[in-house]
Amino acid sequence: MFQWGGQEDTLFYNAVPDGEGAQSAYQPYDVVLHISQDMGKSTVKKYPRTPGFVYDSGGDVLYVGMFQDASVDHFSLWVSRDEGRHLTRCIFGDEELNERSYVILPNNEGASFINVQEDDDRWGTLFTSDSADGTYVRALLRNKRNSRAADFERVAGIDGVYIANFYDLPLEADLPESEQPLPEDVNHMIKTVLTVDQGSEFFSLPVPSNVVCKEDHCSLHLFGNTQSSYGRVYSRDNAVGIVLATGNTGEFQLTREDAVDTFLSRDAGVSWEMILEGEYAYEIGDHGALLVAVSREYEVQSILYSWDEGKNWSECGFSDLMLDATNVIVEPTATSQKFIIYGTRTTTEGGIRGAMVHVDFTGLHERQCVGADKPGTDGSDYELWVPSFAGECILGQRTAYVRRARDAECYNGLEYETRHTLSRCPCTIDDYICDEACFEERIDISGTKECYNVCAGTKQDPTVKPEDCDDTWESHSGYRLVAEDQCDPEAGLFLLPVTVPCKEKSSGGGGGGSVAVIVIIVVVLLALFVLVALVGGAAYLFMTNEDFREKVEPFLDNFKLAGARGGPSYSMVSEDMAEDFADYEEDGGIGIVDDEPEAEPVEAFGASVAARQQLSGLPEIQEDGDTPSLDGPSNSLLDL
Repeated sequence: MFQWGGQEDTLFYNAVPDGEGAQSAYQPYDVVLHISQDMGKSTVKKYPRTPGFVYDSGGDVLYVGMFQDASVDHFSLWVSRDEGRHLTRCIFGDEELNERSYVILPNNEGASFINVQEDDDRWGTLFTSDSADGTYVRALLRNKRNSRAADFERVAGIDGVYIANFYDLPLEADLPESEQPLPEDVNHMIKTVLTVDQGSEFFSLPVPSNVVCKEDHCSLHLFGNTQSSYGRVYSRDNAVGIVLATGNTGEFQLTREDAVDTFLSRDAGVSWEMILEGEYAYEIGDHGALLVAVSREYEVQSILYSWDEGKNWSECGFSDLMLDATNVIVEPTATSQKFIIYGTRTTTEGGIRGAMVHVDFTGLHERQCVGADKPGTDGSDYELWVPSFAGECILGQRTAYVRRARDAECYNGLEYETRHTLSRCPCTIDDYICDEACFEERIDISGTKECYNVCAGTKQDPTVKPEDCDDTWESHSGYRLVAEDQCDPEAGLFLLPVTVPCKEKSSGGGGGGSVAVIVIIVVVLLALFVLVALVGGAAYLFMTNEDFREKVEPFLDNFKLAGARGGPSYSMVSEDMAEDFADYEEDGGIGIVDDEPEAEPVEAFGASVAARQQLSGLPEIQEDGDTPSLDGPSNSLLDL
């Protein structure tokens, strides 16, 4: 296999060194990944025992599946963000997995999703990551999958919204996941869930507004990528909010023909309505203004179309011959009103032949939509839609979209462009997830999510300052933002990493001691100033005020001043003198000045937060002709 890289002339391809004959004669661990930057003329990097790889051009990320040795019992996934020059081992959660194969799920929002299969090939654990260090956190258990795909579909046009299928099995609390017993009807226990925050939380789909469900535990279940015989979850970037799907209502997903219908959502999967009874192939055109559908249950000669997003349908005949329709498609941007239906038909001789029909709706409406710059006003065919989930904030942003109103009888046209505005939201606890290095999510008695430190008291406790700390260390509270979340932590809940100095200042020294000395000096100077003022004022009054002098002279005899030979100096004030001073103060004489209050102590404090564990990847990659030694944790066949 081979794939082009993101840079010009970059090529990734698998080959067997000095191999001859059929490829089937070689074992998977014989395969070597080659990286070329000159269209394959030479090789700049080689990785041994690499039976599979995937290059995600949207995120410019290379994923490499690698055997640790020739035993084919230890398999692992490595990731590169520089087109293979350096690889980093992917670490999935805080428990070692028996990795057997992976499904790399498409994503263009900066985060990545990987379905990791262990022992059961019907499902895998869905992991997500937004970091470059190869660490992944668990998002969904038993995500439905097969050898080539997983039921995890992005809702186009809106960041962070996905629809997934999983096996909802009864679990025994005292047994680990790998030892859980499987019920006999496990294949019929599939449910559909929705996430609006990049996989942080998942919710069941509600029963459609126009459907009555008589079962006890009722929700909507949809078919995904692994069930190609049914119409899958389908959306387009320029038809924001619109999702088409095939499925049923009930406790679990059903495949009976009489239970399958066609559904539509106008709000990115939050609410639904049934638009057609039975199973149909469907397509979106004219930026979401035009929907078309063709039955997959029986042969047809016509196609259904709707200009009001499925509220009303009209029929358009396209052939005198009966067509067993496989699918209906539009050009890649979904802006056109021209569609192609393809399938098979039976010939007059009884044979089966392929058939293709072109349907053009151009000119069906004479009027083009107006008022996109003034949505929601009189005379405008457009509305302003703000997603209602997550408090109108999606991944920390409030986004308002301009789209054609459902009942407007007009077309958008090829030149129309979807418009939207953005504003940041304050961070809340819902914008964070636990960092699985040493923290696990728990729900307290009030129902609030918290990240509990399971490493407390151990050498791995990330809330304790590293012993080799020199200058500063980066610590955190056990939380990190959901992948691609753009909320404003300064305006809301701040739980992001904090840089802390290694040497914390104490109240007994350093800056605190300097402040204390300055306060003491100021107090002493003020006391001296008050004393000098009192003495100077008394002396001045004694010399200039005869009345004051007459009152003071009788008490001077009470002072006994000892000379230098008589011992230490001292003085005493009689009770009568104190009373006379008090009387004089009341008469308007010299007032008594209180001492300054003592200065408040300066308290030193610091943050107590956790340090993120760093994970290392492969050693430096070898040049042409050499192969690197790949030692690391054991793990098993990349199935990409």
